Amino acid sequence: MKYSLILTIDCPRKINLDRPSTRKIHITELDESADYEDLGKRWKNHKHRKYCGLVSQAVFDRIVSHCDLIMEDIETGGMLGAPGFDMDWLPAFSFNNNDEDRMIGMYTCPLPTTIKEKKRYLNNQDGWDKLKKKMLEKYS
Repeated sequence: MKYSLILTIDCPRKINLDRPSTRKIHITELDESADYEDLGKRWKNHKHRKYCGLVSQAVFDRIVSHCDLIMEDIETGGMLGAPGFDMDWLPAFSFNNNDEDRMIGMYTCPLPTTIKEKKRYLNNQDGWDKLKKKMLEKYS
């Protein structure tokens, strides 16, 4: 399985961003001037980074673990401009963390790579639902 992902990290200026250590994801946004005034003074001029990539199962698991991400059981609008697919739209699962010092969110679309995975998960909505259930069991 491979994963197309978009990872967003926001934190107060004085907190270390603690970027996941992999060369498989690339920075696409670097904006340090936005404010989250409603979150208090410490979020003024916070750090913001967005990373994108097409990664293996091992790298995906490392990112989820490193960022303390938990899969959310919600419907999403999917991903536009998903890594590996130019400006195409892909369905996506949402991940989030519960860290008060860092807001980390990730949208990901699992991409089956073996014939067995493709037959099991890509044939219809039932396959996608099975994949979602399997991922929720592992990542929530």
